[in-house]
This record gives sequence, C-alpha cells and structure tokens, in this order.
Amino acid sequence: MAFNIKEFWRPKEFWGVDGKYKELTQTYGAGEVILREGDTSKEMYIIHEGEVRVTKMIAGKETVLGTMGRGDFFGEMSLLESEARTATIVAIKPTKCLVIQAGGLLVRLRRDPTFAFEMLQKMSARIRNMTEKLGEVLTDRQKSDLAKVEKLTLD
Repeated sequence: MAFNIKEFWRPKEFWGVDGKYKELTQTYGAGEVILREGDTSKEMYIIHEGEVRVTKMIAGKETVLGTMGRGDFFGEMSLLESEARTATIVAIKPTKCLVIQAGGLLVRLRRDPTFAFEMLQKMSARIRNMTEKLGEVLTDRQKSDLAKVEKLTLD
C-alpha cells in the first residue's frame, strides 16, 4: 500500500512546540546514494517520483533487499528510534523525495491521523513480508540440516 502521494508529497511549513519545521523535496540522480547504512542522519523520505534499491551488508557482501517506488517511504526507523541507518538506499533512476524531519513528522501525524494509519499499515506489511522470508530461510536450513543428519546416520 502506498501513500496518497498527491496529498503528501507537497512540502509544508508547520509551527510545532519546538519552532518551525519546513519540509523539502530533494531530487537524486540514477546511481546516487540517498542513505548509507551506518549513517546517523534522522530524516524520513517519501518517494514522489522514481525508484530506489535497498541494500544491506550481510556477511561482508552487499545484499539487495528490494526496491521501492512512488508512494513508498524509507528512513522512518532512524527518525523514530534515533539509531544509525540499517540499510543503504540508492536511486535506480532519477528520484524525487519529500524529506521529513522528526518534528515535522509529529506535526503531520497530529494533523492527519490517516498518515499515521497508512504508515502503520505499510510497516505491518513489511514485518509480515520479513516474517515469511525468515520462515522460508529457516525451512531451507532445517531441510539442509536434516539431510546432513540423514547422511551421517547412513554412513
């Protein structure tokens, strides 16, 4: 499920408790790194146009986790948890994103609860997808382990 991008992509200025928050749009060229795994930046991005690839270093090898397009968002984990980025995001083709700071996200969530609900739905779908993938990996590993045990018992 993607956000209703027509409504959300437009940058806005908000007055929050801590002062004024201004959202901005940023354009990235094909091949340009938007976020790098381990970075400590705290912005969230909503893709207005374009497509990005999500990668993560696993066992010293860059692994593609997936792609995202118009209406998808990324960077929310670092924004919400103040932790380092967990993946690298690279523009596959020219990509335009709405960039949201932490204070601006809180104001948006207060002003439009549907924004929060759509975020939660998308995050829930991501967790469900990862759970299914984990189940597949564990099943394959269990099959492999069973084959090794059977081989040992036959020898």
